[in-house]
Amino acid sequence: MSTKISVALAILGCSATLAVAQEYNMKPGLWEFTVTRETKGDFTSMMPAAEKAQMEEAKAYMSPEQWAKVEALMKERGMLGGPSKAMVMKFCFTKENVLKTLAHSSGLDSPGDKETSNCKITVLKSTATVMESREVCSSTNGPNSNTTLLFEAPNPETITYRVESSVGGSAEMKVKFSGKWLGSACGNVKP
Repeated sequence: MSTKISVALAILGCSATLAVAQEYNMKPGLWEFTVTRETKGDFTSMMPAAEKAQMEEAKAYMSPEQWAKVEALMKERGMLGGPSKAMVMKFCFTKENVLKTLAHSSGLDSPGDKETSNCKITVLKSTATVMESREVCSSTNGPNSNTTLLFEAPNPETITYRVESSVGGSAEMKVKFSGKWLGSACGNVKP
């Protein structure tokens, strides 16, 4: 699983969970998130065969120094195990765009559990300040995954979001988003 994909999935999950907060205890507008991630195992070992082949082909065209830089970048981003550097990101959330994401991704658009392709999402808890869900995905051409998402909004201007995921039984990832509301105007940050 590439870093771009894992971060995108985490952000997508965050967006879906943030949608719950729109209905509960979160202000719309500009938010700043500090994201930290820690991994155990080698996520590159679980890449689909085609992606692995592309990586090996690219490696063949690089000098040892260039490949060392790529490996250092993958390690920095948590793809080869260990903690990654904290990232700070800004997002603009409106009630409409967040709720649309929620309807598709969180499983709250239908009662009970939701089957989405090869993934099953189960909402474990949903209150005005806490939302917890579990997503179990099976794959025919890659590893299975089991992910727990926990969103907490103790007040309308502060949220935390944690993702704990096990992929293929040989790699784990923990991601934490700490968010603070910056204001109702998003400036040049698009929703």
